[in-house]
Amino acid sequence: SKCDPAYFIPIGDECIYPNLKNWMNENKVSRKEFLWRMGITENATNYERFSKNIRGEWHPRKPYIDKMLEVTGMTYETLFYTEVEDGK
Repeated sequence: SKCDPAYFIPIGDECIYPNLKNWMNENKVSRKEFLWRMGITENATNYERFSKNIRGEWHPRKPYIDKMLEVTGMTYETLFYTEVEDGK
């Protein structure tokens, strides 16, 4: 049940991982599509869990991280890189 990229809404600044946000936006991959690519059921609970992960409210467990790395083709360090402002 692939999502139609024509209806893609870009991931905004709520995603604290710039490389993940850029990858999702460049590839027009929605949260729902990302879950589908990970092989995870696209339901409200999983959607909210993924949303909390990309907002940095929860840190995913290793099996979940492994699926995210597989989907994006990134390393852990690249995917979960966060920008730190100077002086903070």
